[in-house]
Amino acid sequence: PMTVWQSIRHCDSQPIFECGWDRRRGNAKNINQQEFYAYVTSFRKDYDDFLYTENAMDCLKDILAEADENNVEIVLFFNPVTVDLQALQHITEHDKDFYHVKQEVAAIHPVYDFCWVNQYTVDRQGWFYDASHYRAVYGDICRAAMNGKDNGSARLLTANNVNQELEQEDILFDNWKKNNIA
Repeated sequence: PMTVWQSIRHCDSQPIFECGWDRRRGNAKNINQQEFYAYVTSFRKDYDDFLYTENAMDCLKDILAEADENNVEIVLFFNPVTVDLQALQHITEHDKDFYHVKQEVAAIHPVYDFCWVNQYTVDRQGWFYDASHYRAVYGDICRAAMNGKDNGSARLLTANNVNQELEQEDILFDNWKKNNIA
């Protein structure tokens, strides 16, 4: 709602958001340390209060059906977040919930997964504005992956491979955790 409101409010000037893309964060040259920690703190509360509802998949199925009826191609993806927020999911015991959501989505429709421990999600300074928002340069890498360029940023989850891919993601997280326990 805030994105829509800000887009309407600034429709006559250069918009803050362009099709949902945040110009300020996307065009930033460096990570914003103050906002980084603010997002970690806010996500801690979000994760503490999170409750998954199965009807979310019904909503996704309806969207996909309507898109199909109107010959609209849908490309689904799980947004990348820093390894810090992934660790917070683990700490709050929502990592398995997130894997479950990934399984549910992949069972319905192929989905690109950018939210796993990889060279990009562990490099906060290189690719992120804060713990949750990545900069445009990383968005370009994600877009390239969704257009067929294998750059190590994405895993394409399908009904046939999702369990094996999630096992690998779990191993990568556990290895990262062991090497970064402090």
